[in-house]
Amino acid sequence: RLLYSQLHSKWIWTYLRQQAAQISSSILMHGSIPSEFQVLEIVRSQVLKELKDFPHQCEAILHLKVLVALITRNCIRFTSEEFLELYSTLETLSQNANEKLTQMIFYSLLILIGLFEDYSSMLSTQTILSKLTANKEGKRVVYVLRARQGFWSDIVQEINLCFGFDVRMREDYLEKSCSVVLGCILDEDLSVEEMDDKCLASYIYLGGCVSDYSMILDSVVNSEDLHFQILAEQAIERLQIKIPEPALLKVAKDHPALQYRVLFYSLLYNSRVLSSPYEFSFFFEVDVRAALKKAKDKLLEWLVQLVSQHMPWFFISSLVESSSCPNLPESFLLKFSHCFPSVSESEVQDFVCLLAWHPLKVSLEFLNALRPVASSPHETLNPPRVFQVLKLDSPSTVDIAVSILEVLLAAWEHYVLTYKNQVSQESRHSFILTMQSACVQQLFDNLGTDSQVDRAICDFLHGYWIENPILIKLVHYQGYPLDLLPVAVDKIGSLICTWDFIMDLVQQGSSCQKKFALTLAGHLSIKYPTQKMLDILRSCIQYIEDHINFFVEEKEFEYILDLYVQAFPQLNGRCRKLKRKMPKHFFNYSVASIQLIR
Repeated sequence: RLLYSQLHSKWIWTYLRQQAAQISSSILMHGSIPSEFQVLEIVRSQVLKELKDFPHQCEAILHLKVLVALITRNCIRFTSEEFLELYSTLETLSQNANEKLTQMIFYSLLILIGLFEDYSSMLSTQTILSKLTANKEGKRVVYVLRARQGFWSDIVQEINLCFGFDVRMREDYLEKSCSVVLGCILDEDLSVEEMDDKCLASYIYLGGCVSDYSMILDSVVNSEDLHFQILAEQAIERLQIKIPEPALLKVAKDHPALQYRVLFYSLLYNSRVLSSPYEFSFFFEVDVRAALKKAKDKLLEWLVQLVSQHMPWFFISSLVESSSCPNLPESFLLKFSHCFPSVSESEVQDFVCLLAWHPLKVSLEFLNALRPVASSPHETLNPPRVFQVLKLDSPSTVDIAVSILEVLLAAWEHYVLTYKNQVSQESRHSFILTMQSACVQQLFDNLGTDSQVDRAICDFLHGYWIENPILIKLVHYQGYPLDLLPVAVDKIGSLICTWDFIMDLVQQGSSCQKKFALTLAGHLSIKYPTQKMLDILRSCIQYIEDHINFFVEEKEFEYILDLYVQAFPQLNGRCRKLKRKMPKHFFNYSVASIQLIR
């Protein structure tokens, strides 16, 4: 139980079970249950005894693995004499060892020297290594020990750093790891072609240079995810290796299941190397949503972060509902564009599904088919071009227009934030906010003509403002026609957020802003007759009373007060007193308003 609680490796436990009879008999000889230390001492003695008895080569390898595992986990401790005994045993074993056992002896020595740097260990190790003629690493380690005056732990530390050192590492990996680390330390000419992806990543990390991208490209196709990820990071971070776009696209075409690696490498490159990124058009050839479905574990987590950073349009809430790519002919988009807006409802649904799967690609191809523009990002990604191309005169057209608009706004934001110039980040964000506000104002210009169109536009603005709360404040500080307020308040639920800053606008805004805010407060009160709105209206009335001279010539004053009374009849008295203070020639009473005041 003590052993099993400390050692979770299956091969160690299997070994201990095989030796159970011999170990149990030794324990029973004590006549009582021994302590943990005594049990481990028995295990140590048993393993050393097995090694001295010249076991079969395979058993010897297993014994050494168990012994080294116990030592590295600090389970058992050796005195100097016991270490010399161990080294003597290893020296004896090395005389008739086959290749596998020779390698295991070498790796055991490597670990032991890394843990214990005493002089006697160095001498014993050099003696043993000198006999390991079958293993070329033996001679090289001896040379390194002499050249570095025995300070082997530095090399072990570098192996740890590069490879996540573990005694259970496959022998061929460990051998290659040592070769690379030692070769870099000794400034030897290493053959890059003979390295696997793991060793190549270590070689690059240690300062090695790789001029050809072919080995990196081979890793995209043939490596395990973890090794590919490590190599890609090192190749981009340290050498800025850019695999040509045609080569990556060929991999994506020949190996569709590996598109996620193509996407990962290109996006990681764009995030680390700003001077020569992969272009928008390159990513149009990669099925991003399919790639995200294929990636797994840590690579998926990292890939999602990269996509959200560089392709935010894939995470627009209104576009992520599609679970699979629609099975449509390649000519569908071209045909749809030429027939638009004379298209059927089913064709519109197919287009929306296609747009959800390839947001930016489909948006640009659709707009370019209707009205081509210059190929520069300033022109293609310019959000207002939606209003130049599409006439918002039907609900289906509005649905398509606002979806494309949201995609272009996300792409425009990313473009502005990553564009290489000297503009500060604060100015960039202000520019983005101004563009978003301009697009919202153009949507407002299309309100009031058709109730279904109004509903489609307002549904979009409701969701868009929820995701961009600062934008709703900017738009209402800018204002829009007063006759659109009833439609906006009635159909855009998120407008309720404006009650947080209405009084700021009333107290600090210009004359137009004050009038807009006071009118907005009235319409909100009718839609949401809550205690908070009643308090806001009382504050508005108090402000009007305190600044009565400012409102003397406002012809909309009576209409605003009528809204307040309609929402809360208990305000009728204060509103009547205010109206008496106004010159009568500014009023244009209607029968309804007179009855309401009475």
